[in-house]
Amino acid sequence: MDLVPLVIQKIKETVGKLIELGATRLIVPGGLPNGCAPAVLTQSVSSGADKSEYDKYGCLTSANKIADYHNTLLQQALTELRTTYPHAVILYADDYTSFFNLIKNADDFGFKKQNLLKACCGTEGAYNYNFFNICRDRGSGISFKVCSNPDRRLSWDGVHLTQKAEGIIHNLFPKLNELDL
Repeated sequence: MDLVPLVIQKIKETVGKLIELGATRLIVPGGLPNGCAPAVLTQSVSSGADKSEYDKYGCLTSANKIADYHNTLLQQALTELRTTYPHAVILYADDYTSFFNLIKNADDFGFKKQNLLKACCGTEGAYNYNFFNICRDRGSGISFKVCSNPDRRLSWDGVHLTQKAEGIIHNLFPKLNELDL
């Protein structure tokens, strides 16, 4: 948690520099609920987390508290930037809430609830993720199993979202075209 304010300060400085270089419309994405990522969930199982450390969706609450803290500080920083640069449009993309909307309404979006927190491409374990045999390590000689339908999973490799999940979460972008910015 101690690093979060430092990360937010760097994001704030970067957004300010972009505006000073001429950017007038920016979208700053919030962090995803990392406690729902197969990589983080696998680590929690390895470290012996008990059932009380998970929310009703199966996500690790301590990791999500850090992401929530990050997003709260980020929104405060963006509010300050809007005051400093009133000529710029600075939007916050709430990926955290969008991700939970996917989980809550998984069936409506075509995702399988029983595999919601499992990686599509992986090797083993409760979340189909192994730190030592990461799906994206080509040439490692390890055989990876890829799920038959990636569009039914949220996570591609335990760290990254599938294309379908990413597309739904970033559904904000087409709506921006409707705004007269």
